Amino acid sequence: MGSKRKKIVVSAGYCGGIGGAERNLKAMIESMPEHEFHIMAKKVVNTGYFPGSGNFRLNETLDKDEEYDLYIYMRAGKPPYVGDRYNFRKKAIIQSGNPVFDLEKKFDYIIMQGIDGLKLCSRKDKCKIVVADPRTTWPEKLKKVEGLPKKFYLTVFNPYHPLKGAHILYMVAKYSKYPMIWCYNSSSELDYSNIGEIENVLQLHNLPQEKLYYIYSKATAYVSFSLSEGYGWAIADAIALNLPIVSRSIGVVTMLEDKSGVRIYNNERELKKIIENAEFTKAKYDKIFKQHTYKKLFKEILK
Repeated sequence: MGSKRKKIVVSAGYCGGIGGAERNLKAMIESMPEHEFHIMAKKVVNTGYFPGSGNFRLNETLDKDEEYDLYIYMRAGKPPYVGDRYNFRKKAIIQSGNPVFDLEKKFDYIIMQGIDGLKLCSRKDKCKIVVADPRTTWPEKLKKVEGLPKKFYLTVFNPYHPLKGAHILYMVAKYSKYPMIWCYNSSSELDYSNIGEIENVLQLHNLPQEKLYYIYSKATAYVSFSLSEGYGWAIADAIALNLPIVSRSIGVVTMLEDKSGVRIYNNERELKKIIENAEFTKAKYDKIFKQHTYKKLFKEILK
């Protein structure tokens, strides 16, 4: 992209918060401190994954007389679209696991975070891949969690939608060879008070990041119950730690060239068998987070 500082406008549902879209925005902005981001956010939460770099402006009025280098529309959260109100050299939409058939004609590029994103659009010629590095948002130090089982499966998700697979966890956990630790955040606007106890599942709520990633580091394997993911940040965390992974072929999993450490399942029966038998290959995923970075993508589309 040369040495010139680029001006990039981003429409986002949220800036700050605890979800994957919020984490994606933070990772994107902080990975390119040399450029200036103008975030147009529908909702702002000054906690969680709020960008910590100083290279952005938040909800400031844009200049109609200026040409901005790039417009990014983050489909998650359905923020207002401003691509026709200002001047942009290029425009791109980040799918975030959502169909974009009705929007794709407005954009020069469709940004996917997994090969399975191809089924969510018709203009395959516009598609570009990003695999964001989750380690950029990790805490600097870990904090020990006492009383963990010697061996356990870990799953991390907020059960705000059936696609996250909480009903599958309820169904299969009792058959698991090892106890399941389920981490989720109940401090959001959603009410999870009706979850109740689940056989063979230890529920840990609202952990600080220092404790969450300590638990990641001790897990026997990571289990995803999701039916679909735009990216799958919790899975990406497990990949970055070279954990054995149990998952459907979704999101970031589809980007792994070497899937030797991944046990893919297609239905609950296959999942039940995998977590019962607990046979895993030592995983090493290596270069996945170096091949398709935001920095490389923006350099390509803004040249």
